[in-house]
Amino acid sequence: MLNGLSVLIACEDINIYTPLTEELKLESITTIQSPADCMSIEISILRYEPDILLLDADELDFVQLQRLLKNIDLLEKKPYILAISSYEDSGKDNELLSNGVAECIKAPFVMSDLYRLIKDYKDSIPVDKSRLYSEINKNINDMLTLFRLHSGIQGYNYIRKAIFISILNNNSKLNFSKNIYPEIAQTFDTNTACVEWAIRSAISRAWKLTADNVKYFFFPLSKLKNHSKPTNNEFITTLANIIHNEFAELIDKSAKQADIENCSSPS
Repeated sequence: MLNGLSVLIACEDINIYTPLTEELKLESITTIQSPADCMSIEISILRYEPDILLLDADELDFVQLQRLLKNIDLLEKKPYILAISSYEDSGKDNELLSNGVAECIKAPFVMSDLYRLIKDYKDSIPVDKSRLYSEINKNINDMLTLFRLHSGIQGYNYIRKAIFISILNNNSKLNFSKNIYPEIAQTFDTNTACVEWAIRSAISRAWKLTADNVKYFFFPLSKLKNHSKPTNNEFITTLANIIHNEFAELIDKSAKQADIENCSSPS
């Protein structure tokens, strides 16, 4: 998943499943419950392809559990495996760890520790920048469709690019005349005056064609500076803010990831 994680919980203890599910939902982490038998677990893994498998080792015969782990190891997409166990024999835990289990959680345990392990794993996964940008652009296209804007309209691609730039920069550090218009002009081999005019003309056209309930949902009259239609800046920054809020966590993570890569690369 792009904006979250999926956890397959092969544990039938409601005191674990219910609170964990509620907590993970706050982090956009999806939970799927599976009966705690090897066949059901394998079927669920093949069906849902979870990012994480949480299994209760105490509910499985140890020989069957070993076979399950070996079968999982054959899969092309392997989940990150966390196992709850109360084995007194540490050798069994060590065997699980050597057969694909990332962490053995000794029962009884504090729920916050289990939650932390899952959250730490989520935070460790690098952002797929190409997928992120693809999803952002899809959202931009869908948003512009609401305003009757499409690729056949002059200025459409300029607006798309302006919104994309604003999203990645969270509208905070860029000036339209000094930063955004020049970057768009360079991308499309034109000049800033043409970019500004084409965007303004496209917005004017969109404002005439768009249904009132759509226009004033995004742009209440009380917030429009000239009380007729949004300026280029208002139109672009408003839509960019809406989309940025959906992807803010991933955008920030991607930026930090890029900073780390730049610092670690040889000068």
